[in-house]
Amino acid sequence: MTFDVIDLGLVDYNKAFLYQEELVKKRALGEISDTVIFCSHPSVVTLGRSSKPEDLFGWTGDVVKTNRGGRATYHGPEQMIVYPIFKIKDNQNINIKDQDLRGYLESLEDSVLLVLKTLGLEGKKVSSKPLEEGQLNRGVWVNDKKITSIGIAVRKWVTMHGLALNIKKDPLAFTGIQACGFDTQTYTSLEEQDGSEVASYEELKEAFIKSLEGVFYSI
Repeated sequence: MTFDVIDLGLVDYNKAFLYQEELVKKRALGEISDTVIFCSHPSVVTLGRSSKPEDLFGWTGDVVKTNRGGRATYHGPEQMIVYPIFKIKDNQNINIKDQDLRGYLESLEDSVLLVLKTLGLEGKKVSSKPLEEGQLNRGVWVNDKKITSIGIAVRKWVTMHGLALNIKKDPLAFTGIQACGFDTQTYTSLEEQDGSEVASYEELKEAFIKSLEGVFYSI
């Protein structure tokens, strides 16, 4: 395999965050290879660097400030969370356009599109609902509904944070928050889009491993 895989299962957000920081330091020093963490979190709202006061208006659960880009978003047990710890500069093993953050984000979105394709769903990168001031909202959409949120941070050209794919409808998801600047009705899940039995966590993980290898390592 071209990168190491770690599955943390259902894990507290702060615990996963500290673990990412540890791996980022090791990857920057060359002590470990590129690594991908798979997990899910108990229900929590995280506030990215661009969050605004109006993003939270009725959420009563846990809230965590974090160093990723983007605004407020929800994490919960009915999601698959993917945290790539990739060195995106001076790494001959990885393919990223221009070896920059934009290229990395676009490649991350491409990997989600490939996973959705294996499930018979056609996603797209750019929503028909742009953010204010013409900004693009990073992530992946299906039928004008957002199914995957993306937010990253980079230290010494090593990535952390990543993406959250909504697997099943979660009654707590996006309730009382304006996630990524959009209302609750903007979001959807594989369960809601497919209308049939949803792929298992393990099946999705294997699909993501293949798609990440194909996009970032041309396998």
